[in-house]
Amino acid sequence: MRKLIALILALMLACALLPATAEVAADSVLGEWFVTEMTQGDMTIDPATMGMEISLMLNEDGTMVMTMAGEGVEGTWEMADGKLLLTAGEGEEASTVEITIGEDGTLKGEDGGATLVFSREKNEGVTIPQPVAAESEDAFIGTWNLKMISMDGAVLPLDMFASMGMDIGGTLTIEPGKAGILVNVMIEMPEITGTTAFKDGQLEVSVEGLETPYVIQATDTGALYFEFSAPESTEVIPMYFEKAVEEAE
Repeated sequence: MRKLIALILALMLACALLPATAEVAADSVLGEWFVTEMTQGDMTIDPATMGMEISLMLNEDGTMVMTMAGEGVEGTWEMADGKLLLTAGEGEEASTVEITIGEDGTLKGEDGGATLVFSREKNEGVTIPQPVAAESEDAFIGTWNLKMISMDGAVLPLDMFASMGMDIGGTLTIEPGKAGILVNVMIEMPEITGTTAFKDGQLEVSVEGLETPYVIQATDTGALYFEFSAPESTEVIPMYFEKAVEEAE
């Protein structure tokens, strides 16, 4: 699943850009640009809604940096025949992309059915819940439904996975002294049950046969943060759960 998401994002970032409607001066493209829309088939993604920022910085000295999830790719840029040429890599591994500006002032690209849009201003980002210490076990009691998954620096809502035909869901059922964990990540898994203990503002769930208990944390938005790993698996998936509507009201 992690490789599939990375592949989709990489495809979008590799777009060659659409023809321009008018020639532009080099000074007009200087500065920072932000990806505000990525489209693949029927799926359209705004990186900001995933807590992710993808930016392109064009410097006056002809260098450029494209940054995604805190990692940057450096290269050079130049104007030729009214088009902006971006070059990354060196020697045989170097690749150049032609970029132009549309009438609406955005940079737009299309390749293999994927479209990428850069704008001068970034959209407002999603609020990513931050773990905090809870005052008591009461903060965890109830039924909680999986809403978002953190992956490769992005927080992805479940409807995004659904749009790609991926069946993902999950529920935490927490009562005083016990908890049930039911997570479906592409394959149906049985419910994991265990006993709970409130320690240092967190809820520990001890499961028979596991040496290390699961840890569930409260957050500053009221959601629960839980790093899930299936028994006998080393892969950890950070997850965010929101309280069931009928209980939250």
